[in-house]
Amino acid sequence: MKRLVMVGVGPAQLRLLEGLAAGHVHASDPLLISGEPRYIHDTMLPGWLAGRHDEDVMSIDLARLAERAGCRFTEGGIRRIDAAAHRLELTDGRTEPWEVLSLSGDAIPCDARVPGAAEFALPIRPMARAREIPAAMTRVRQSIERRGIRIAVVGAGGRGFEVACAIRARLAREATPATIMVVDGEPHVLPDAPASTRPLAARALRRLNIGSALGARVSELSRRGLRLNSGAIIPADLVVWTIGAAPPQGLAGSGLALDERGFVESDDTLRSVSHPDVFVAGESAGAGLTLAENVAAYCSAAPAPRFRQYHAPSRRLVLLDCGDGRALVSYGALAREGRMAMRLKESLDRRFMSRYQRLAGAT
Repeated sequence: MKRLVMVGVGPAQLRLLEGLAAGHVHASDPLLISGEPRYIHDTMLPGWLAGRHDEDVMSIDLARLAERAGCRFTEGGIRRIDAAAHRLELTDGRTEPWEVLSLSGDAIPCDARVPGAAEFALPIRPMARAREIPAAMTRVRQSIERRGIRIAVVGAGGRGFEVACAIRARLAREATPATIMVVDGEPHVLPDAPASTRPLAARALRRLNIGSALGARVSELSRRGLRLNSGAIIPADLVVWTIGAAPPQGLAGSGLALDERGFVESDDTLRSVSHPDVFVAGESAGAGLTLAENVAAYCSAAPAPRFRQYHAPSRRLVLLDCGDGRALVSYGALAREGRMAMRLKESLDRRFMSRYQRLAGAT
C-alpha cells in the first residue's frame, strides 16, 4: 500500500473518501487536508443565501467524515507542493510526505487583473467569504435611508444567475427595496449553457426585476461601484463576484505541469501528465468513481495497474435556482422553467447530501 494524501474536498473527493470507508480503496495512513472544517455543497449555496435553509443542511463535518473513512484530518492551507520530493508544506510550517496525492480542483472566483476587485468585491467562495454577504447587505441597508440599496453581481453564468436571484429573494423576504444588476462581458446570460436556456433565464431576470449589463467587461472597482471598459459606471453599494478562477495555493513552482490558467494538467485517467502519482479530483461528482477506482489501482501492489478513463458526458442535467420557488432545467437542447424543476433540484441536492452526511455519522 502507498501513503495517500488528499487536499481539498469536492464531490469527486467525497467519492474517494467513501471508497476508503467501504474498504474499496486501501492506502497507508491516509490524510485529508482542507482549509475549511466543513464541506459545503456548492449547488445548495443559493438556497442558503436566499434564506431558505441554514448552513447545516448543505455542509458536512470533515473531521467526522475523515474519521469514518479511517483518515487523519488536518485543517490548514497549502503553502507549497514539491512534486519531486513528494512533500507538501502547510501554511503553519508543517510538512507532509505522500506517495499518492489527490488534489481537489477547487477554484476561487476572482480576477486579480481588475483593479479594486480584491478590495471592493465579495467572492461567493470560499464559504468564509460567502458568509460576509448577508452581513454586508444588512450594513448597507442600515446606512441608507432615502433609497433602495444597489447590488451588482459580476458574472452572468449559472452561478451569477443563481446568486442574483437568491439576493432578490432574501431582500424581498426582508421587504428591502433594492436594485440588482448582473454584469458580464459576455453578450448573453448563461453564455456556457445551451442556447435554448438563455431566453428562459432572461425572462426569469425580468420577472424578478433584476437588470443586466452585458457585453462590457468590468475594468475597475471603487467605492462608487463598477467602471466598465465602455466607460460606463454602474453605481453599487455592494459587489458580489462570481466569475474567474484562481488555482489552489502551492501549485506555482511545484514542478507539476500546469495549464495556461495555472491548474494541474491531467489526462483522461485524472492523473497529472507530468507526475502519475498525482490525481486531480476536480469538482464533478461524475468523476468520483473514476477517481476512487484509479487511486485504488495505484495504491495497490499490482505490478501493472489498469486505469479507468473519464470522459465528461456530452449532455448534462443543469438545474438553476430562480429563488422564487422555480428553477430552470436543461438537458441538451431541452429547457424548461417551473416549480417541478425546483422540486427536482431540491430532491437531488438533499439526496446527495444525505448520502455523505450519513457516512459522516450525522443524524
